[in-house]
Amino acid sequence: MRTSFNRSVTTLAGAAVATTAIVGTALATAGGASAQNQVSTAGTLEYKPIQEPFTTPVGACDPEGNTLEMTNCFLKKVVSTDKKINALQKERFSEAGSDQQRRAYLKNDAQWLKKRAAEAREVRQGGSIDSIRSAQKMLQLSKKRLNKLQH
Repeated sequence: MRTSFNRSVTTLAGAAVATTAIVGTALATAGGASAQNQVSTAGTLEYKPIQEPFTTPVGACDPEGNTLEMTNCFLKKVVSTDKKINALQKERFSEAGSDQQRRAYLKNDAQWLKKRAAEAREVRQGGSIDSIRSAQKMLQLSKKRLNKLQH
């Protein structure tokens, strides 16, 4: 019984460390690459949706579960909110009157993504809960952006 408990605690701790590392690494590199990918090789501007700085959350989502499960819940909401942002931005981009306006939209999107990643990193204080804090902050900022785009 004691061995089983120790394995469960070790597995949970390992999952929390892995999640913190994944979200932390993703946030450290977020923002810059997607801005460069928004101009096609042909030289014409095209809309590119948000490229999340993390892979689609895997595993169970349980708001009352372990660190990994709680983080997954927030990251799934981030993906859902960002899909709504993408739909609005794609429409806005396609209705732009000029390439200059499209470039401005792309630049604004890139700046926002970079700022979102930086602000999500700033809430980290050390420990396994950092992945939850970062995911919560990303969700908060994505919801704020969506609200702004809708009004």
